[in-house]
Amino acid sequence: MKRSSRAATLDMLMAIAGRLPWRIGLIAAIIIYLVLDYLAQHWAPVQVAQLADLSRVYMNSMLRALVSIGQYIVPLILFVAAIGNVVRERGAAARLKQIAGLNDAAALLNMTWQQFEQTVAEYFKRQGYKVALNPQAGPDGGVDIELRKGTELSLVQCKQWRSTQVGVAVVRELYGVMSARGAVHGYVVSAGSFTADASEFVIGRNVTLINGHQLVKSINAVLRDVPVKSSRVEDALRDDRESLAPRCPTCGERMVKRTAARGWEQGKTFWGCSGFPRCRGTRSI
Repeated sequence: MKRSSRAATLDMLMAIAGRLPWRIGLIAAIIIYLVLDYLAQHWAPVQVAQLADLSRVYMNSMLRALVSIGQYIVPLILFVAAIGNVVRERGAAARLKQIAGLNDAAALLNMTWQQFEQTVAEYFKRQGYKVALNPQAGPDGGVDIELRKGTELSLVQCKQWRSTQVGVAVVRELYGVMSARGAVHGYVVSAGSFTADASEFVIGRNVTLINGHQLVKSINAVLRDVPVKSSRVEDALRDDRESLAPRCPTCGERMVKRTAARGWEQGKTFWGCSGFPRCRGTRSI
């Protein structure tokens, strides 16, 4: 195996391990070590009866070597990733407190883009979401954070731009990815602000724009454990112009645009109650 291939394999394993909650990562490391260690110690050799069996012997030896090495490498990767996750989570929690203490969006601009994403991830985690950072995303592209609550998937794009407003192209891109992946909601979180076109685009759509001042205000509310009117983050942060959305025929709450993720109407857009899954009211668009 070439060095580049080995490096790519290690990077892939680290990326997968980094997406696991640190407790699960540690448990997986222990289980994998015990299983591979047992296999390495009880590996049955292949008996050579004729020349054709040499290839089987070779493959058997290769597999045994991989198991013997893997019993140390794979658990080590999981262990290192788990420690890294603990460090990132504690760092993000500390930054949340710092932002709340300063009560100033300027604190968001003093972070690196990685720290900004980790802080946003911690914020959504405090909202009750299961959070997964995308290790492949960079400072200027791709979905940065995946959120799950029950069976619902939401996607987050983070933009820690210092001088440029986030434009409609970024929001359109996220909306397209949401439709392709069947996400029920999307968030574009900026340390700064958004253009008027971006704000217009999200009216009536299941996308929420969170600017720097809104994020700081919401972080303060989360750390003070202040209840919000709705259990959904988008209801607490939505723009006043989204009041154009219809009311739910079942419970009377405002509705948001959703995209069907499965079934014979997969990909079709419809109005869904913002109180889902508590309320399952829908309207056709």
